[in-house]
Amino acid sequence: MVDNKADLALHAQTALREKIAAFLEAYRDTAYSKYVVFRDPETICAADDPRLETLTAMVAQLCDNATGPRPGEPLALVEVLWRAYYSEGVGPFRPGPLLDEIDWDSSHATLRTLPTRQIVPHEWLEDAGGESHLHKEILASRRALVNIGVLQVAIPNAVGAAEIVKRDGALAFADVEIVGRAKPDPPHPLILRFYWDPAQHKWLPLHAVRLWNYGWKPFLW
Repeated sequence: MVDNKADLALHAQTALREKIAAFLEAYRDTAYSKYVVFRDPETICAADDPRLETLTAMVAQLCDNATGPRPGEPLALVEVLWRAYYSEGVGPFRPGPLLDEIDWDSSHATLRTLPTRQIVPHEWLEDAGGESHLHKEILASRRALVNIGVLQVAIPNAVGAAEIVKRDGALAFADVEIVGRAKPDPPHPLILRFYWDPAQHKWLPLHAVRLWNYGWKPFLW
């Protein structure tokens, strides 16, 4: 179900459904090639982008205990973590998909638009964390009692939300809630936030939140 409060055109709604489908294809499987389709190489940042420092450090830590050269390209960096978390497993991480089961009746998407005057730029940065717009909305809701953390995308987008606001004077975004689990963990809501780039006609992933108080299989976003 999609609640189009942003009054976006049909092609934008169709693009969102396609993006959600690509996400589900990737995370219900362990094939890294499906993650590449979801993230779309044409929309990610360059290899020398300073925002990749966190990802590079994570991969360096894994590669210190592994053989072979340390990858440098953004998608190659993520492939190391994908193998560790999903396809092969490393240490305590058991191989397998992030989503074994999904409660389709409880899953939905909401589209909204904010004008420039309502946008606080730092709330829409990849590394906004607890200062992000998504986190603040959850804290203001009845779900505030759940321990949450905001996960930023592993590879930043080439076009940031602030750039779109400056260019277009508004920002359309979508919150996609998927209720699912990786066995044997209990089901829990996963909230994904995307923003719309009208110039590319594409939805770009930004922040994600898992709403529960248990340990979990790592989520590489």
